[in-house]
Amino acid sequence: MKLFFYSTILLMLIFLASGLASNQPSSSTINILSNGDFSKNIIYISKTYPELPNGDFDTKGTWLFRTGDGAVANGVVENGVFKVEITNGGPHSWSVQLLQSPIKVEYLGIYQVSFDAWASKNRNIGVKVGANGYRGWTAYNPGPSGQTDESGGYLISITTEKKTYTFQFTMTNPTDEQARFEFQLGQDDGTIYIDNVRLIKVGTAEPPAPPPAMGAKYWYKVAWQQDFENMDSIDENVWSFETGNGGPNLPGWGNGEWEYYKKENAYIDPTEKALVIEARKEDVTADDNGDGTPETYNYTSARMKTQTKFNFTYGRIEFKAKLPKGKGIWPALWMLGEKITQVGWPACGEIDVMELLGHEPNKVYGTVHGPGYSGANGKGSSYTLSTGDFSQDYHIFAVEWDPIGLTWYVDDNKFFQITRPQLEFYGEWVFDDPFFIIMNVAVGGYWPGYPDDTTVFPQKMYVKYVKVYKGVTMESINNGTFDYPLVNDQANNPDEWFLWYGSPYGMGGTATASIENGYAVVDVQNYGWESWHVQFNQWVGLSSGKTYKLTFKAKADNPRDINVKFLNPTTYALYANGTYSLTNDWQTFELQFTYNGTDPVVNLSFELGKTANPQTGKVYFDDVSLEVVQ
Repeated sequence: MKLFFYSTILLMLIFLASGLASNQPSSSTINILSNGDFSKNIIYISKTYPELPNGDFDTKGTWLFRTGDGAVANGVVENGVFKVEITNGGPHSWSVQLLQSPIKVEYLGIYQVSFDAWASKNRNIGVKVGANGYRGWTAYNPGPSGQTDESGGYLISITTEKKTYTFQFTMTNPTDEQARFEFQLGQDDGTIYIDNVRLIKVGTAEPPAPPPAMGAKYWYKVAWQQDFENMDSIDENVWSFETGNGGPNLPGWGNGEWEYYKKENAYIDPTEKALVIEARKEDVTADDNGDGTPETYNYTSARMKTQTKFNFTYGRIEFKAKLPKGKGIWPALWMLGEKITQVGWPACGEIDVMELLGHEPNKVYGTVHGPGYSGANGKGSSYTLSTGDFSQDYHIFAVEWDPIGLTWYVDDNKFFQITRPQLEFYGEWVFDDPFFIIMNVAVGGYWPGYPDDTTVFPQKMYVKYVKVYKGVTMESINNGTFDYPLVNDQANNPDEWFLWYGSPYGMGGTATASIENGYAVVDVQNYGWESWHVQFNQWVGLSSGKTYKLTFKAKADNPRDINVKFLNPTTYALYANGTYSLTNDWQTFELQFTYNGTDPVVNLSFELGKTANPQTGKVYFDDVSLEVVQ
């Protein structure tokens, strides 16, 4: 479910400016923009050239000047220079705009922007190459940290002195033939001058490298569930209800939705033995915008979430649901990062387990959103039933999530997978923190369209259960090169590295664990009186009868012995073990064994307690791997 249909897309970007830099584009390179020297007149929003809600203007080879949100400004071409006198800059940077569209920007194209600018006083302006509303208002050229305009483009500080400003960006979104070049001039008053605007293509970037494979998982335990089949009512210790239409700060929930959410539209159906979220055609009059002027909403529905009541990091989340259909109906099962109240969206991250557009009742979508890949540029795919549609029977919608990536399933059929390195090509990976669950049925929106005479009401989404599973990776080690953060959460993520020591349990052993410079560091302060009093562990899945080889590198500040064991995580039955002498230098060690146990989950344990030659101090690990040799 897109929290906002407009967003920013993070790109590789280099900023250079005269006074900031002097790298100028070649005069022989074709300018993608027209009338960059303002030798021709510009056009204005008027009765003959009206405002367009999705911004898909054809400015006909020149520039369009527009104001909105109560801004007051006058833009003219004067002596071959664009001049705008701003009396009231309005609330947003885009409240005063000079733009040109459509222009074409190509996937992996490297582009250079340059222009001259000065003003009656020192101030900021935004420069954005981006999409119109049909592609989520995405910015293709956001600035570096602290230099991103409100619209998502590059925030540039101009002065009273005429200067040339230049920057480059790489287009990492699909080719856009309807893109816009925008100057965002709002939020402040005064006079601004702009001239000699150029957008040129200076090269083509290399495509991202193929991602590493993700290990298959064995999901061995339900860690949390809401079993609506056996409930009489919704548990409000787990679920909260959002009401209204998004309020004054997010009208239409940022997506142009028409419904008014009410708690009463979610309930347990005792006959169906399922949770129901029901979209109805009924009027509600409310002052959702808080301006003292009530509005009438013609549709109601429900939106429920576990925010602050339940969240989790990594695992498999699974919904068993039967979906509504009809034009303008938009059911969603999804998650948001719990950090949304601190960092906002899309920096918090969003995982859409399932979305369906009601006019396509046999197709569902799975998508991930984050900074640099959000809104219309979220990364995902779709799954289509071979027969029938999703309103006819229950289906299981799932996402498996770990520190290296995410995988989407319908009825255990994998239809999309994306890895951490793939997402990091577009922007920041923001999926190492807790996420909460959301379920809702929207009515209308920019993406699904809006109800018409063919849409039948009420429409109901039925949910039998929501489950979160713990898992272990089969026959491979997670984060064995220690390129990703140390999770250190045995209770919820035992298939990631975790540290155990005995002192909290009345035994010996204290230590800390961290990742430094791409390797793991376990700092042993007290090694206790047994080898197992300090452990650096990871659970892994093994198959009985197979032979495995564990390989790892290790060293220690103080030369010492360590034990390495594979054992049952609950009974401690020993399946393989070895003792290794570490020095101050890196060494590579191996342990080969045939697994004759029957438990598919075992614990790989590096024992750093009181071995034959124990020492306190730091022990280092790197390149831990497990392979099947026969």
